[in-house]
Amino acid sequence: MTKTLRVGLLGAGYIVDSHATALQALPGARLVAVCDKSLARARAVASRYGLDQAYGDLQELLAADIDVVHVLLPPDAHAWGAGLALAAGKHVLLEKPMCATATQCHDLVRQSSAGKGRLGVSHNFLFGRKYEELRRDVKEGVFGPLDHLTVNWLMPLPFVRHGPFDNWIVRETRNSFVETAPHLLAFVFDLLGGLDDIRCQAAQPVTLPTGVVVYRKWSVIAQRGATTVSINLAMTDGYPERTLRLRGRAGSASYDFDRDLLLRKWVFNQNPVFDHIMQGGSEVRQIGVAAASNFVRAVRGTLAKTAQAGPYAESFQRSLAAFYDGLAGGSLDARLDAGLGARILDACEAAVAESGVEAKKATAPVRLDAANLVKAPVASPEVLVLGGSGFIGRHLVSKLVERGLGVRVVSRNLTAAAINLKGLSVEILQGNIGDAVFLKTALRGIHTVYHLAKTDGKNWAAYQSGEVEVTQTIAKACSEHGIRRFIFTGTVDSYDSANPGNVITNTTPLDPRIRERNHYAHSKAISEANLLAMHKATGFPVVILRPGVVIGRGCPPAHWGVGKFVSDSIVQYWGSGANKIPLVLVEDVADALDKAFDAPGIEGQGLLVTDKPLMSARDYVSELQRLSGMKIKAGARSIASYYIEDVAKEAMKYVSRHPNRRPPSKHDWACRALASRFDSSETEKLLNWVPQSSVEALIEKGIRPSVLATIE
Repeated sequence: MTKTLRVGLLGAGYIVDSHATALQALPGARLVAVCDKSLARARAVASRYGLDQAYGDLQELLAADIDVVHVLLPPDAHAWGAGLALAAGKHVLLEKPMCATATQCHDLVRQSSAGKGRLGVSHNFLFGRKYEELRRDVKEGVFGPLDHLTVNWLMPLPFVRHGPFDNWIVRETRNSFVETAPHLLAFVFDLLGGLDDIRCQAAQPVTLPTGVVVYRKWSVIAQRGATTVSINLAMTDGYPERTLRLRGRAGSASYDFDRDLLLRKWVFNQNPVFDHIMQGGSEVRQIGVAAASNFVRAVRGTLAKTAQAGPYAESFQRSLAAFYDGLAGGSLDARLDAGLGARILDACEAAVAESGVEAKKATAPVRLDAANLVKAPVASPEVLVLGGSGFIGRHLVSKLVERGLGVRVVSRNLTAAAINLKGLSVEILQGNIGDAVFLKTALRGIHTVYHLAKTDGKNWAAYQSGEVEVTQTIAKACSEHGIRRFIFTGTVDSYDSANPGNVITNTTPLDPRIRERNHYAHSKAISEANLLAMHKATGFPVVILRPGVVIGRGCPPAHWGVGKFVSDSIVQYWGSGANKIPLVLVEDVADALDKAFDAPGIEGQGLLVTDKPLMSARDYVSELQRLSGMKIKAGARSIASYYIEDVAKEAMKYVSRHPNRRPPSKHDWACRALASRFDSSETEKLLNWVPQSSVEALIEKGIRPSVLATIE
């Protein structure tokens, strides 16, 4: 009987869910532990997957009863984590790229060869179902000798535009290429066995706030025998495309590895008229059958609660299944071989060297050090801003510093916050705002607190813990500290705004059907209720501001407050899109928050922060199209159709007992249209606040900067 291997995950970042979900569907593996330098993150993952073991130290993980370690760390920590795990006699599966350098890769290969533990590298796209068909066809000579192979990865890289700029991917010029190119090179090496005569050109450089130059386009031309290889990598905004195309003497093929769709082409008839008709019919049949098959597998996977909810997730599961089959059988699949991972890094380094980008560095990168990026506060910190490095927070901190106030900002990521607040006179403190002990340190010398931080989550439990409970913890700490004023940001999303005949003002109560609303609106409303209850019971000095649809530099132009952006060029309005929506400039929101610092007599109130009703969603998209120069396909969509789609989706979740299931709500969809009229005139009086209040300002200061940021 084959032994079930006990597995520990090293790293609790974004890729951890893909591995954990895939492991749960494998009969030969049992996930038992997770380890991360942030014990809180490790515990959160352990809780999500019902694990008893969570560690904050690798040595503790290695001392536990485990057989295999999946190393899910940043690439520059792969050699460290995998090396220690192999030394402890564990089997290791590495995420790509195998390591940050080829030397580290080859060192690990030698260590694995000399020890008990097996070493594999997951290039998951090589395990797509249709790719395996293509791979078999190539090896069997179905297309004849190959003349040309092209692999494209044309996908935006959010780190270049939005950060965090201390992420490994953008920490050095070469890293973005080394992170992404292995996906493409894995196909080339798997099909052709290697590369010769590599030529590489990098283009469209951008200098990040850290001083690091990142090239957003890379082109690699190489040979392998008689086969010419083209690799195209683009990290710019645009239609996403991840494809492989090959041409042989007998036929050609196109493989979309995003969708796991394979299209084969041959000459059917010597008569071109008949051949075109026959080829067209063949292509329609192939794509139709493959798309239908993918859909059926995705539905079955969802209902069975396996990882097979889409081609990408399925490729993960198939890759991990092959790894554990290999461990059981004594020989790993060639696609998982660590030697392949090392040769791919050899090719990456050869391409980077040939491009010459590292020799073109004009200046040394700015030190990623908070003390080097921000200036000391102009005075001892007296104002604490939670969420101060975010979209609205950055503008608020700038306003407060202009006042001559000493400002302290709390962030989980010290360096990322310092980059976002670069050049400002501010103190940045690293910590967890949900930790009552830490908050005592953060509140030293503070008399005013701004709570702009928000959470993201996939289910109500995440919002309950990340928003409601955290806000209660902060408010309690502030009350015990005796602060002068606590300023909290709610949202207009918490109102019942479905009725176009209603006017929403400061005195309008929040949605009485808030339990039917989305998790964000619901959690913010509960936090507000708790804070106001504290004010009523103890006089807690809370002031609540509820910004509208905030626009400006730093937010994506495809704003979901306007409509459902399927892509940058396709948007479906929440309803007709004809009603005026409560847009407001980020500078105006920051100004209102700044004025709330010392405006008299506003404790215990909720203040609406929106501009005059000046533009509809249709107006916004029209200007977005004009300023971007891109045709945007926009259209009305009924609230009923959104609701019906939601019912179908949630029904599948309920059948499979998905942890993120929730009751569908037609009322919530109706409120997304923001059909009611919002009137902030009372806020203007109370705060002596004057928003821009012109269509021209919304366009020039709101829409234009966000568009320019996407094309710079």
